[in-house]
Amino acid sequence: MRLVRAYAVLGETAKRDAALATASTRFKDQPKVLAALRQAADTPPQKTAQ
Repeated sequence: MRLVRAYAVLGETAKRDAALATASTRFKDQPKVLAALRQAADTPPQKTAQ
């Protein structure tokens, strides 16, 4: 979950999606883990200072 959330915060959507797909396959029989993964993936990207 940390990796998925980190990629989401950094705005790395391709890496986030790949990590999410891998984790979803691994934890396919654990609905609570899948829900937490989806929530982590929905974390908005961090705004950068300009």
